[in-house]
Amino acid sequence: MKIQIDNKYQITSDSMQYILQEKKKGKDKDGEIKEYKVNVGYYGKIYNALQGYKELQIRNSNVETIDELMQLIRSLDKKIERLLGGN
Repeated sequence: MKIQIDNKYQITSDSMQYILQEKKKGKDKDGEIKEYKVNVGYYGKIYNALQGYKELQIRNSNVETIDELMQLIRSLDKKIERLLGGN
């Protein structure tokens, strides 16, 4: 399974867990820029992986007021709801 959340994050899975991954770019040994993925978190349930993404977005945000924080949270909740198919 692979679910693209946005242009930087995705969720993959194996038989035991869901893995939140971040896409990054860096130079390889030949100096060429390559894209690679970094595992950010491991979760037992898909909902928890999406909540992990939400927390990461909140912690890495530049919000400065409670109103901005609440707007960000609402926006992330809507995105997660869309990913889950409105369920």
